[in-house]
Amino acid sequence: RPLAIWREAPCCVDGELVGHGTRTVRVRDRRIHNVPTWLEVERYRYRCKTCGRTTADELPDLHPKYRITRRLHRDIALGSVKRPFADVARLQSVDKSLVERIFDEYQSTMLNDYHIDLPPYVGVDETHILGEVCFVCTDLSNGRILDIVRGNSKEIIRDFFAKHSYHFH
Repeated sequence: RPLAIWREAPCCVDGELVGHGTRTVRVRDRRIHNVPTWLEVERYRYRCKTCGRTTADELPDLHPKYRITRRLHRDIALGSVKRPFADVARLQSVDKSLVERIFDEYQSTMLNDYHIDLPPYVGVDETHILGEVCFVCTDLSNGRILDIVRGNSKEIIRDFFAKHSYHFH
């Protein structure tokens, strides 16, 4: 069985890891035939002889941050884009707060390199969405929303226009 990748303690890179038993972990998986599914996974544990810290082997199909499989994480992330969080939570038999956290991570990853080539005529406004003030930028020529950004401070608006390019046609 391959040893775990140990990133937390530098001494453990050269230190000797020895077996430290196993631990059974319950992990949520996607539903099978509309029934909530849990997997029981036996993880091997190791202890560093130098510092005494323990680690477990990394399993490629388990999400490193949550006790769910990567395929369930992907299903939740993609589902939360198209459906209300409560619906996704009910469909996947998970808590709504987990869906919200996964969506926040997913959208920040997907929108990290989001870039707009601003049209010649833009409209700017602010609105309240779910009780939060948001800055809205629209393409006046085509009647499309280009972006909605949380907040409306001048720093947020300045950063928005600094991030996106504007070319005269």
